[in-house]
Formats: sequence, C-alpha cells, structure tokens
Amino acid sequence: MHVISTTHPRGFTMKMQKGFTLIELMIVVAIIAILAALAISQYQDYVTKAQFSEGPSIVDGLKTAIVDYEIQAGKCPGKVFPQTS
Repeated sequence: MHVISTTHPRGFTMKMQKGFTLIELMIVVAIIAILAALAISQYQDYVTKAQFSEGPSIVDGLKTAIVDYEIQAGKCPGKVFPQTS
C-alpha cells in the first residue's frame, strides 16, 4: 500500500495508507490467473468425460432399434447406406 505521512496536531506523525502498490496488484492478478488456469483445466476434463459417456447412451438407442428390426423382419438389417458407384 502507498503510505502518506501526516502530522497530528499533538506533534506525532501518523501514517495513512491510500491505494495499492503495483506489486500487490500484480500478485493478485497472478493468483487469479493461476486459479483460472486450474478452473479451465478441470472444466475441459469435465467436458471430455461428458462427451465420452454420451457414446454408450447413443449406441444403446441404436441397439434397441436393431433388435426391433430383427424381431419384425426375422433377420439383421443389411447395409444401412446404399452403395454408390
């Protein structure tokens, strides 16, 4: 903090702090940057896990449709996409 000296009416010196020094502000910015980097890393891990766990649920829906087709048609479905020449 920036220190301002003032003289009290009784003759002794009082020191008043006003504002922050540059180093104090830089330390606070560095701490915030470190916390933000950790938060972003954890968020990316969370998103990756969410996307990975989405795959089996999508496949389960497809599996149900294939089993229903097999029951109705008596055979597994053939090619899903027509062959292009």
